[in-house]
Amino acid sequence: MRWSTVIGRAVLALSCAAGLAAAQDSARAGPTTPCRTDTCSVVFDWGSGATAASMPTDRRYGAPIDFETSFKQAMTERGFRVGEGIAETRLSMTLRLGIMPAICDFMPGTNTDRSCKTVRDVNITFLNNDPASKKLNSMRFPNRCGAGDQVMTTTQFGRYVADQLQYTFEGEEKRLPRPVGKC
Repeated sequence: MRWSTVIGRAVLALSCAAGLAAAQDSARAGPTTPCRTDTCSVVFDWGSGATAASMPTDRRYGAPIDFETSFKQAMTERGFRVGEGIAETRLSMTLRLGIMPAICDFMPGTNTDRSCKTVRDVNITFLNNDPASKKLNSMRFPNRCGAGDQVMTTTQFGRYVADQLQYTFEGEEKRLPRPVGKC
Protein backbone atom coordinates (compact mmCIF):
# COMPACT_ATOMS: atom_id res chain seq x y z
CA MET A 1 0.00 0.00 0.00
CA ARG A 2 1.30 3.42 -0.86
CA TRP A 3 2.23 5.80 1.91
CA SER A 4 -0.06 8.57 0.56
CA THR A 5 -3.04 6.19 0.61
CA VAL A 6 -2.35 5.30 4.26
CA ILE A 7 -2.10 9.00 5.22
CA GLY A 8 -5.27 9.82 3.26
CA ARG A 9 -7.23 7.11 5.05
CA ALA A 10 -5.90 8.23 8.43
CA VAL A 11 -6.95 11.84 7.76
CA LEU A 12 -10.38 10.67 6.61
CA ALA A 13 -10.82 8.53 9.75
CA LEU A 14 -9.80 11.43 12.03
CA SER A 15 -12.16 13.89 10.34
CA CYS A 16 -15.04 11.41 10.59
CA ALA A 17 -14.28 10.82 14.28
CA ALA A 18 -14.16 14.59 14.93
CA GLY A 19 -17.50 15.10 13.14
CA LEU A 20 -19.09 12.26 15.13
CA ALA A 21 -17.80 13.70 18.41
CA ALA A 22 -19.18 17.15 17.55
CA ALA A 23 -22.57 15.63 16.70
CA GLN A 24 -22.65 13.75 20.01
CA ASP A 25 -21.73 16.93 21.93
CA SER A 26 -24.55 18.87 20.29
CA ALA A 27 -26.99 16.03 21.04
CA ARG A 28 -25.91 16.06 24.69
CA ALA A 29 -26.21 19.85 24.92
CA GLY A 30 -29.98 19.53 25.36
CA PRO A 31 -32.62 22.09 24.54
CA THR A 32 -31.59 25.61 23.64
CA THR A 33 -32.78 28.59 25.67
CA PRO A 34 -35.55 30.40 23.79
CA CYS A 35 -34.85 33.95 22.57
CA ARG A 36 -31.12 33.87 23.40
CA THR A 37 -29.60 33.22 19.96
CA ASP A 38 -32.56 34.07 17.71
CA THR A 39 -35.01 36.92 18.02
CA CYS A 40 -38.45 35.89 19.27
CA SER A 41 -41.64 37.49 18.07
CA VAL A 42 -43.88 39.14 20.66
CA VAL A 43 -47.52 40.05 20.03
CA PHE A 44 -49.45 42.13 22.58
CA ASP A 45 -53.18 41.40 22.38
CA TRP A 46 -55.27 43.93 24.32
CA GLY A 47 -58.56 42.51 23.02
CA SER A 48 -61.26 43.88 20.72
CA GLY A 49 -58.73 45.30 18.26
CA ALA A 50 -57.37 47.73 20.87
CA THR A 51 -53.72 48.65 21.15
CA ALA A 52 -51.82 49.92 24.16
CA ALA A 53 -51.49 53.31 22.48
CA SER A 54 -55.26 53.58 22.02
CA MET A 55 -55.94 53.09 25.74
CA PRO A 56 -55.91 56.01 28.21
CA THR A 57 -53.21 56.61 30.80
CA ASP A 58 -54.34 55.89 34.35
CA ARG A 59 -53.53 58.48 37.03
CA ARG A 60 -52.14 55.88 39.45
CA TYR A 61 -51.08 52.81 37.46
CA GLY A 62 -49.75 54.41 34.27
CA ALA A 63 -50.32 53.77 30.59
CA PRO A 64 -50.75 50.31 29.05
CA ILE A 65 -47.88 51.16 26.66
CA ASP A 66 -45.66 51.26 29.78
CA PHE A 67 -46.28 47.52 30.21
CA GLU A 68 -45.06 46.77 26.68
CA THR A 69 -42.05 49.07 27.00
CA SER A 70 -40.93 47.75 30.40
CA PHE A 71 -41.46 44.12 29.33
CA LYS A 72 -39.30 44.47 26.19
CA GLN A 73 -36.66 46.50 28.05
CA ALA A 74 -36.43 43.96 30.89
CA MET A 75 -36.15 41.05 28.44
CA THR A 76 -33.37 42.86 26.55
CA GLU A 77 -31.51 43.65 29.82
CA ARG A 78 -31.53 39.92 30.62
CA GLY A 79 -29.97 39.07 27.26
CA PHE A 80 -33.10 37.93 25.44
CA ARG A 81 -33.85 39.08 21.92
CA VAL A 82 -37.48 40.08 21.37
CA GLY A 83 -39.19 42.06 18.67
CA GLU A 84 -42.68 42.82 17.42
CA GLY A 85 -44.09 41.92 14.05
CA ILE A 86 -41.41 39.43 13.03
CA ALA A 87 -42.88 36.95 10.56
CA GLU A 88 -40.47 33.97 10.57
CA THR A 89 -39.13 33.15 14.05
CA ARG A 90 -38.40 30.01 16.00
CA LEU A 91 -40.56 31.16 18.91
CA SER A 92 -43.58 33.45 18.86
CA MET A 93 -45.22 34.64 22.08
CA THR A 94 -48.71 36.10 22.26
CA LEU A 95 -49.42 38.07 25.43
CA ARG A 96 -53.17 38.49 25.98
CA LEU A 97 -53.77 41.21 28.54
CA GLY A 98 -56.92 41.95 30.52
CA ILE A 99 -57.85 45.28 32.12
CA MET A 100 -59.61 45.68 35.48
CA PRO A 101 -60.80 48.44 37.79
CA ALA A 102 -58.43 48.97 40.71
CA ILE A 103 -58.15 50.99 43.92
CA CYS A 104 -57.01 54.55 43.26
CA ASP A 105 -56.20 55.41 46.89
CA PHE A 106 -52.64 54.95 48.05
CA MET A 107 -53.98 54.38 51.56
CA PRO A 108 -57.24 52.46 51.22
CA GLY A 109 -59.89 53.84 53.54
CA THR A 110 -63.59 53.56 54.13
CA ASN A 111 -64.61 55.30 50.90
CA THR A 112 -62.34 53.52 48.39
CA ASP A 113 -62.35 54.86 44.85
CA ARG A 114 -62.16 52.10 42.20
CA SER A 115 -62.23 54.26 39.09
CA CYS A 116 -58.59 53.54 38.15
CA LYS A 117 -57.77 50.86 35.58
CA THR A 118 -54.74 48.59 35.26
CA VAL A 119 -53.65 45.25 33.82
CA ARG A 120 -55.49 42.37 35.54
CA ASP A 121 -53.41 39.49 34.17
CA VAL A 122 -51.48 38.26 31.18
CA ASN A 123 -52.01 34.94 29.41
CA ILE A 124 -49.03 33.85 27.34
CA THR A 125 -49.22 31.29 24.54
CA PHE A 126 -46.22 30.07 22.59
CA LEU A 127 -45.80 28.93 19.01
CA ASN A 128 -42.51 27.01 18.96
CA ASN A 129 -41.03 26.14 15.56
CA ASP A 130 -37.69 24.88 16.95
CA PRO A 131 -37.64 21.15 17.81
CA ALA A 132 -34.36 21.60 19.75
CA SER A 133 -35.91 24.21 22.03
CA LYS A 134 -37.54 23.62 25.39
CA LYS A 135 -41.26 22.81 25.16
CA LEU A 136 -43.31 25.64 26.59
CA ASN A 137 -46.91 25.40 27.76
CA SER A 138 -49.22 28.38 27.94
CA MET A 139 -49.12 30.27 31.23
CA ARG A 140 -51.01 32.95 33.14
CA PHE A 141 -49.62 35.58 35.49
CA PRO A 142 -52.07 37.58 37.63
CA ASN A 143 -51.25 41.14 38.69
CA ARG A 144 -51.24 41.17 42.47
CA CYS A 145 -48.92 41.74 45.35
CA GLY A 146 -49.27 42.03 49.09
CA ALA A 147 -52.88 42.12 50.15
CA GLY A 148 -55.51 40.81 47.75
CA ASP A 149 -56.55 44.31 46.64
CA GLN A 150 -53.03 45.64 45.92
CA VAL A 151 -51.67 45.44 42.36
CA MET A 152 -48.53 46.55 40.53
CA THR A 153 -48.30 49.49 38.17
CA THR A 154 -48.14 48.67 34.48
CA THR A 155 -44.36 49.26 34.48
CA GLN A 156 -43.79 47.02 37.51
CA PHE A 157 -46.02 44.31 36.06
CA GLY A 158 -44.17 44.37 32.72
CA ARG A 159 -40.85 43.77 34.51
CA TYR A 160 -42.43 41.06 36.67
CA VAL A 161 -43.70 39.16 33.60
CA ALA A 162 -40.21 39.40 32.05
CA ASP A 163 -38.75 37.99 35.30
CA GLN A 164 -41.26 35.13 35.19
CA LEU A 165 -40.36 34.30 31.58
CA GLN A 166 -36.65 34.29 32.38
CA TYR A 167 -37.38 31.93 35.27
CA THR A 168 -39.44 29.72 32.95
CA PHE A 169 -36.77 29.68 30.23
CA GLU A 170 -33.68 29.09 32.39
CA GLY A 171 -34.55 29.17 36.10
CA GLU A 172 -33.68 25.55 36.81
CA GLU A 173 -30.41 25.60 34.86
CA LYS A 174 -29.12 28.80 36.46
CA ARG A 175 -30.77 28.16 39.84
CA LEU A 176 -32.58 31.49 39.76
CA PRO A 177 -34.89 32.50 42.59
CA ARG A 178 -38.60 32.49 41.75
CA PRO A 179 -39.75 36.08 41.02
CA VAL A 180 -42.05 37.82 43.47
CA GLY A 181 -44.41 40.68 42.60
CA LYS A 182 -43.60 43.89 44.49
CA CYS A 183 -45.78 46.96 44.77
